[in-house]
Amino acid sequence: KFFSKKKFSFIKTHTYFNEKHINLVKKHNVKIIFCFRDIRDVMISRYFHILSEKKHWQHNEIVNLPTKEGFLTSLTSLKNYPLETKENPIEEYYNWVFNWLSFKDINNHTVLWYEDYIKDPTTYINKILDDLDFKEFKAINIENKLNLMRKKNTKLKLKSKLSKLGKSVSTYREGKSGTWKDFLDEETYKKFISRSE
Repeated sequence: KFFSKKKFSFIKTHTYFNEKHINLVKKHNVKIIFCFRDIRDVMISRYFHILSEKKHWQHNEIVNLPTKEGFLTSLTSLKNYPLETKENPIEEYYNWVFNWLSFKDINNHTVLWYEDYIKDPTTYINKILDDLDFKEFKAINIENKLNLMRKKNTKLKLKSKLSKLGKSVSTYREGKSGTWKDFLDEETYKKFISRSE
C-alpha cells in the first residue's frame, strides 16, 4: 500500500507460505516471481552462513564440529532455537518451497530456478522482463551491472559482507550451482536425503 503509483516498485523477500501473505497478493493483485534454488546447495550455503555469523542461533553448536558433522547437525538441530517450532531447518526449507510450488491459487506468478540463471543469465533475466512487460530494459545491460557488483564483492569475506549496514549487506557467497556434488560424499549425501524425507 506504500508503493508509489508513479514509479516501478518491488519487494525482494524470503516470504513464508501462509494465508496472510497469500491474501495480500490477492488483494493487491501484484505480480509474483518465485526464485528457487536446489535445496542441497541452499543447505550447504546456509551452513557456511552460520559459520560466518557468530550471532546465529546454531553458530556455537556447530562451529567447532568437523565439517560433515557440523553440516548434518545444522540440518536438524533445534538446540538454542529462540522460537517454538516443530520443524527443524531442513523440514522448514523443504516445506517452504514445496508449499509455494504446490499452490496454484495465485494469478500473475512466474517460477524461476537459480540454476537456470547460472546456465544462461541473459535468458533468465529476459524471462523476468517479459513477465513484467518491461521493454525499457535490456537483459545484457542488467547482467553487466550485476557482474560489476559481484566483482566489487569478491575480495570481501562473507563475514565482512554480513556485517555491513542496511542495503549494503550482502549474503552472496560463491553463487555456484551444484556445489553439493563436491561437498557431499556418498555417506553424507545419504544422511542428507534421510533427513529431508
